[in-house]
Amino acid sequence: MDEDQESELSSEIPSVDSLVNDLTSQMARFQLLQVPTKKPPGLTQEALDCLHVKVFSSSETSSESRALQDCGICLESFTDGDKLIHLQCGHKFHSACLDPWIRSCGDCPFCRRCIVVNSQSPSIK
Repeated sequence: MDEDQESELSSEIPSVDSLVNDLTSQMARFQLLQVPTKKPPGLTQEALDCLHVKVFSSSETSSESRALQDCGICLESFTDGDKLIHLQCGHKFHSACLDPWIRSCGDCPFCRRCIVVNSQSPSIK
């Protein structure tokens, strides 16, 4: 083998340090992927009863963007008289749409923020 072939061959073989670094970073990525994501537990009926429920009125929301007047679960537009649950993150959903979701998962289905429930009694406005 001549010198040019040897230098080409040696530049193609990774050093031990680079192999160790690559392996370490691959192992770290693998471990991150293996960590189960902890979702908040679903809410109890008592907690559901404490969520902010409001009856939708189109006259009150004329300045809101059209996207804020749709349920992010069923994708239907809110209509006058619909019972909506307003979450602390600002998202709102039909009560009937959100109920099954938050019984199994205690976060907002849109932004995934944890739903914090006030212990005060709810009021429908």
